[in-house]
Amino acid sequence: MTCVVFRKQIKGCEYEVDFLFDNVSIEKILFITDQQSISTIKNLLIGRWEMLIETSPNFKIINPKVQIYMTSGNKYNDRETQDIIDILLFKSFDN
Repeated sequence: MTCVVFRKQIKGCEYEVDFLFDNVSIEKILFITDQQSISTIKNLLIGRWEMLIETSPNFKIINPKVQIYMTSGNKYNDRETQDIIDILLFKSFDN
């Protein structure tokens, strides 16, 4: 999920995070953001984690580890693109 230049007023991100947390194992999720939005994203993720539904594959996880990739700015460069692809490929395999 890309959360670059995230702002608190964008409520759609809350819905998307809820959907991901409720339907996708946390090990398979990668959040992408920038330096400007990192603290807001962290607060969002902590708050949304507390709203998990009982049928979530993450419901019984006590200390979740969310992976966040921080970009260098609003435009991705080739190195960052390759890093993101590598992370997503790794996440696609069963650990």
